[in-house]
Amino acid sequence: MVKQGTLEWYRQRIGYFTSSEIGKLLVKSKTKGKEFGATAEAYIMEIAAERDLNDKFLNLESGAFGLYLERMETKSKAMRWGNEMEPTARRMYAKEMGYEVEEAEFIQCNNFYGDSSDGICKENGAIVGILEIKCPNPATHKAYRQIEDAEGLKEANMGYYCQCQMHTVAHGVEWCDFVSFDPMCRHPIHIVRIPRNDGFIAELTARIELANQYIESLR
Repeated sequence: MVKQGTLEWYRQRIGYFTSSEIGKLLVKSKTKGKEFGATAEAYIMEIAAERDLNDKFLNLESGAFGLYLERMETKSKAMRWGNEMEPTARRMYAKEMGYEVEEAEFIQCNNFYGDSSDGICKENGAIVGILEIKCPNPATHKAYRQIEDAEGLKEANMGYYCQCQMHTVAHGVEWCDFVSFDPMCRHPIHIVRIPRNDGFIAELTARIELANQYIESLR
């Protein structure tokens, strides 16, 4: 298993649209004749640039690829905190829900899109659902605790809703549990089940395919 956050995991994701950012592709342009808005355009160019990286450079076993990741590093303190707390959140979720929970690998769904969920839920060895874990600051955790259903998550954060939906596609399941976790709060964990929405998935998949066609049209 290729552990998330390792050099090899980052290498696997290069040039792929991924669930963590896929919601950006829903942003449409207000300019006539343009399909994607500025946020979507920036993300598309990021993926296009990754595909232009030299293969020899990417596959070097020296520190060259690590240097590239360091150059592109954008993680904040909050993001690093989230990465550190995620294993604790998985354990608490497993205790609360009674599932066997395993870490997930990067799944290459096709030649331009991939997915990395935050956990795989199993019953008697069979996959039944997927996790999307957030470890926000206390105020944001309090806000997420007000979310009761899929529509609430869509309204609060469309990007997270997109993540949950695409996780279900990648793993072939019917739900993804959205989990907010802050160990410093009196109510440290909040779980919202997000059912698979095939109609929304079709719309999002079409945007991913359109974005990929756009990249292929670039020089």
